[in-house]
Amino acid sequence: MNVEFYENHLKTIADLQKIAEEHNMSIHFGFNNYDTDEFNDDLLKQCGVDEKVIQDLESFNVTLKRVNYSSFKLWFELYDKEKDKYHTMSYIEESEYFEIESYDGECVSDEFVNFYENQEYEDMGFYSFHYSPTVIYGFGNDGRIKDFRCYRPGMALKYFSDLVCDFLGEERIARVY
Repeated sequence: MNVEFYENHLKTIADLQKIAEEHNMSIHFGFNNYDTDEFNDDLLKQCGVDEKVIQDLESFNVTLKRVNYSSFKLWFELYDKEKDKYHTMSYIEESEYFEIESYDGECVSDEFVNFYENQEYEDMGFYSFHYSPTVIYGFGNDGRIKDFRCYRPGMALKYFSDLVCDFLGEERIARVY
């Protein structure tokens, strides 16, 4: 994921920090990324891949090659110094790519054969899955909220800003990003 903060992003961060300080709070943000050549079944589950297909992909009956899983998280938090409590919002982009080198047709499910024949990425020889949720904790909500409000990294700050301003009863910051 590429993240670019321009002038309006930086102004918003400065305004949010000022608002937070007025409420004895602070703003933090960061980036985390992770890449591996190991198969990640969780991402395929999130993308709705049938459990039988996932089991076959993880079995000795299927040989995968060029496996790559990557995860990138852009996170923001509002920290309440008095209550020692964090309110967070993360925008996550996860991807997984792999090729199926071979499989034992006698030992895999019909669901796997259908997947193999119909899910290949644009007839290019590989399989590709993406998942990009927005995850929110706190801000007066019970538990975790997981939705897809962010549609690109540059908008994550806008949605975090809305959460902070609404939670603290401040006017929303209106800028073009």
